[in-house]
Formats: sequence, C-alpha cells, structure tokens
Amino acid sequence: MKELEFKGSNTDQPSSQNLIPQNTLKRYDESSMSAYEKEDASYTIDGKTDTIWHSNYSSSYKLPQYVTIDLGAVYDLEQVNMLPRQNNRNGHITHYRIEVSTDGTTFTPVVEGYLPHDGNSLDNPGEEKEIKFDTTKAQYVRFIAIESLGDRNNAYASIAELNFYGTTESGEVETVNKAALEAAVTTANALKEQGALNNVIPAVVAEFNAALAEAEGILADSNADQATVDASFFRLATAIQMVDFVKGDKTELIKLVEEYSKLEENNYTTASWEVFKGALDAAIAVRDDENALEYEVKEALNNLKDGYAQLVVVADKTALQAMVDKVNGLDEKLYTEASWAKLADPMAKANEVLANKDATQDEVNAAYEALVRAYLELRLIPNKDLLEDLINKAQSFEAANYTADSYANLRSALLVAQSTLANESADEAAVKAAVEGLQASIDALVPVSADNNVASGDKVNAGDKTAIATGDSTSMLSSIAGLALASIAMFGAKRRKKSK
Repeated sequence: MKELEFKGSNTDQPSSQNLIPQNTLKRYDESSMSAYEKEDASYTIDGKTDTIWHSNYSSSYKLPQYVTIDLGAVYDLEQVNMLPRQNNRNGHITHYRIEVSTDGTTFTPVVEGYLPHDGNSLDNPGEEKEIKFDTTKAQYVRFIAIESLGDRNNAYASIAELNFYGTTESGEVETVNKAALEAAVTTANALKEQGALNNVIPAVVAEFNAALAEAEGILADSNADQATVDASFFRLATAIQMVDFVKGDKTELIKLVEEYSKLEENNYTTASWEVFKGALDAAIAVRDDENALEYEVKEALNNLKDGYAQLVVVADKTALQAMVDKVNGLDEKLYTEASWAKLADPMAKANEVLANKDATQDEVNAAYEALVRAYLELRLIPNKDLLEDLINKAQSFEAANYTADSYANLRSALLVAQSTLANESADEAAVKAAVEGLQASIDALVPVSADNNVASGDKVNAGDKTAIATGDSTSMLSSIAGLALASIAMFGAKRRKKSK
C-alpha cells in the first residue's frame, strides 16, 4: 500500500463539530458526470448514501475529475468529510486534492493527500473519511479526484456524500431553535390521541398527518436549518388550527336531493325552475364533496328548501283550452255581428295565455272567465219566417172592414213587426215580441156592423182602401147583402102604392 502523504493537513486537530447544514449547500459545478444517469455534484449533498456523483465513463475522460460545492456563504472552513461509493468500488478515490475559492473563479489548493486502500478498494469504505486542515476562508470547495480504483484504475471517480465543517466570519455556527416545532408536534400527537380528527374533513386530516410527519422528520434532522424548522412549524400550526373544520351532517340534504331530483321541469314555470335548479345543482355538489364543512351543508340545505318553496306549478289550462275549442267550433253566420265581435279580445287573450308556458293559474282563470262571459253574450240570429208570414197576413186586411181603433192598433203593431224584420241585429226576444204584438192586434180587429157603428168617429173614412184582407170579411158581406134586400123591398112597396 502506498505511503500516506498529506500536504496542508492538520491531523492533530480534533474532529470538528461545526457541521454546515447540507440544506444550505448548493451544487456549483463538476468536471463531468455520467452520461446516461446524469449523476451530477448535487448527489453528494442530498443526505442519501445510496446516490452518487460519478464522472463520465467514457475512455476519453481522464482523471483528474472534480465536483465543486457552494457553501452559500464565506466560512472559516476547517474540515471536509468524504463518504465513498457504497455499492461498488468503481471510482473509489485514493488520491485527492481540495481547493477553495471565495468568488467561484480563483481556486487555491488547501490540502492534498491519499486515502488508505488494499489495491482493490478503500479501507472501511462504509465510513466517512475525515480530511482536516488549518482554517481557511472558503465559499466554494472543489474536491478533486487525482487517482482512483475500479475495474479500470484511474479511469473515473465517484463520491457518495460530502460534508463540510466550519464557522462563519462571525466565529459562530448557525444555531437552530426547534422548541416551537417540538411543542407543535407534541400538541398534534395529543390531538390525535384525543380523537380530535375523528369528524374533521378528509383534506384537513390528510394535511394534518403530512405536516406532522414532516415536522417529526425535521426534528430528527440535525442538518435542518432555521428556515426549514420555522416553515414546518407554521405548516403544522395551521393544520392544528383547522381541527374544527368538521364535516357537515348530510343526512337531510341527501334525502331532499334524492326526492327533488325526481321533479320534472315541464311541470313548473321557467323562472321558478331556474332558481330551483341552481339550488339543486349546488346541493348535489356539496353532497358529493367529502370536504364540505358544516356551514356549507347547512347553507346548501337551506337554499334547496327555499328553491323548492318558490317553485310555481304550471297552470291547469284544461278548461280554458276546452272553451277555446268550443268557440273555434262555432259558425259565425249563426250569430249577430255585434255579439260575435265581442269574442275577439277574449279569444286573443285566451290564446296568448295558452301559448305562455309561464302563465299563472290566476291568469288562466281570468282568461277563462272573460271568454265565458263573451260566449254567454253571443246572440243567435233569430228565425223571422213566422214574423214575415204574419206581416203578409196583416197586410191583407182592409181598413174599411174594421173599426178605426182596432185597425189603428193593427197598423202600429205592423210597423213594429216590419221594423223588427228589417233589423239584422234584432234578437230572438225582439222577434218574439213583434210576432206576439202583431198577432194580438190581428186578433183584436173589430169588423164594422150596425151594432158597433154608433159613432162616426169610430168609422173608417169612406174610400179608405188599405189592403188588409182577411178571411173574417163574411160578416161584413152579410150586412151589405141585408141592406140590399131591405132596399129592394122598400122600392117594391112604393111601386105598389103608386099603382093603386
């Protein structure tokens, strides 16, 4: 075995306790890395013994090879520990040199030496190799592999971990206060034991457990810096503060959602359905949200109840439709023009209401009542055949054959009947009254006779030949015939007297 030769070393100084936390270190550069695995210098400061930096395997790459680490600040560096590759001897560094820099550009050698080995692998490869030297200013530390072991000696180099020891320019190593984090961890574990998470929403439980696990790991990590400790504390503290985020009782909400989901949109007005549907969709979202809080469940439940309460049922238009169909089936020609015209507005309104999906029951009822009233005010055009026949009969009577009073009554009734016959708007009642009036005047005619011709004022004026003929003229003719016979008898008596 080659004799150990150290340049710049200080083996007499005790092992340093001033460990610089790895989480403050950063990869600066490396001379090469494995082409496929991309094992760069960051793997030497990741705290993992099963990961490595490895120089390029290619035969074109020769030693020396190196990695450079940025300490994050200028330190009074006093020791570097190197842990060799653990799973294989390839790349075990036997001859090294350490160089430092405060600006990352100009590097100065600090120490160079050899590590004991048996020609095959390093001695005690599972242990860190302490390299101690006189204190030197450094922010950038370059570890250079000059010679190495492996299936091809001096072909490549590897390092599992690097740790650096020193103090800042103030002469102090950063101290980390974990008291708050320890208190938070104690509190969190106590809450778990008390069952405080039993009714908490799953998202909070998951974060609580994750924050607690992280905090426990950081407490156990001697390299954790203050910033990491503080961040973990506040994360865990926030999770602890959320243990009152309890799950809402969804029993009633689930029941109502199931019941209301069966409602059909066509049975309700558009506006009221939109409000209800919005509340129902929101309630379904809360029902399906495993992290819904108690107040969110209550709010969704109340909104769903309100949405259902304001639903307006589509009006029952059965009666209105039947009435519209009834009117549409009528024959306009059978009704008076004036009464038919009154149907226009009620029918238009009824059809408007029928076409309006959102019409209320009050609107439907009002349209129905208006249409019914217009329907009841329809007037059939009356049958005037009887009136016309009766007028023709009345016109056949002659004024000379009847007393003046009875004939005058007939003339008045006839004028009314003729006016009614000519009036296209005359209703059934008017026609009936005209018929009854004319028939009564006919029945009341008084023929002229010796018995009733007592007042000249009652006689029809001579020569009045108004054509009102009637089959009741027999009594008049008998009277005339009687007068004629009497005249003949008187004339015969006078002639007999003269002959005597």
